[in-house]
Amino acid sequence: MERKISISAWVDWGELSLGLCDDIYRLAPFGEGNRPPILASQGLEITSIYPIGDFQQHFRLRVADESGLAHDVVWWNGNREAIPRGAADLAYILKPNFYAGVRKLQLELVDLRLTRATPIDMTPEGQMLDVQDLRQSLDLQGELDKWLDAAIAGDSVICWGEGRTAGPIEGLLRRDEIEPADTLVVWTIPSGPDALSDALAASGARQVALLFGNNPTPDVKAFLTDLVGMVKFTVGNRSGQASVTAMAGALAARRGAVLAGLELLQNVGTTIYDVAGPDGLFFSRYRPQPVKLADILALPAATTLQQVLEETAAYRRYLAGATVEQILPDGYCRRP
Repeated sequence: MERKISISAWVDWGELSLGLCDDIYRLAPFGEGNRPPILASQGLEITSIYPIGDFQQHFRLRVADESGLAHDVVWWNGNREAIPRGAADLAYILKPNFYAGVRKLQLELVDLRLTRATPIDMTPEGQMLDVQDLRQSLDLQGELDKWLDAAIAGDSVICWGEGRTAGPIEGLLRRDEIEPADTLVVWTIPSGPDALSDALAASGARQVALLFGNNPTPDVKAFLTDLVGMVKFTVGNRSGQASVTAMAGALAARRGAVLAGLELLQNVGTTIYDVAGPDGLFFSRYRPQPVKLADILALPAATTLQQVLEETAAYRRYLAGATVEQILPDGYCRRP
């Protein structure tokens, strides 16, 4: 489910001050029955990230608006993988902070997201999109190359492709790498109804090109092999920190498949992990185990993983032959 936050007010970044903080704290004391108001600001740039805390589990973000005006924002138990690449909207709480005898303004992050690239064109049926349905092209790779060349030339284009079977194609981005753009090119058939919806929301695209030139169909063994490789890399190179969304994108899978696969690996003792927030993962151990595939597949978690992979494959088969209207997620419609 998508997390929703109740925003008390959208505030210009330049309006933040100790005076505004004092006005808010006239409503104090804050607690369970009287939550502090959540403010939000749009179109900001995160210029630097500093880990803080005894275990480097928190972050201090330096955030600036278009004019260069900057404030520090504290993110308790933050997830570096979730920081957007590009302009961001921030939801936060204002607090006064006393340090070394000096009273300063403190911003505490509640959540953040990518800023939409363009205004949304809405009708009573939903957001209008220009759709190029290129699925029947005789040269899908050639069509993709044209879009990739356009992106290299500086056009506002994002080419979305995922999984090992997408091939080593430079310029293809996973779902967690999508930035605001006018055109979203879909190379890999989406793994589920939410995947395309999330990609459209992240890009804010007004145009979609459907290619569907890559249809990953991993079995349980291949999926687990790739997942083990990702866990090993994460423990060895990223201090054990990962994102469910990023792993799902790398595997061209649903989030549920990633979580089912990790539960299976934990059941056989290959890895130990914890869920950190709505999308974060922390792997505290990776240790290969001499377990036979037949024994792994006999575990209940293997059945769950198999079902999710089969549902994903069935959904992709459906999308391959569906109409544009059936492909577009709820809230979107094709421009006549």
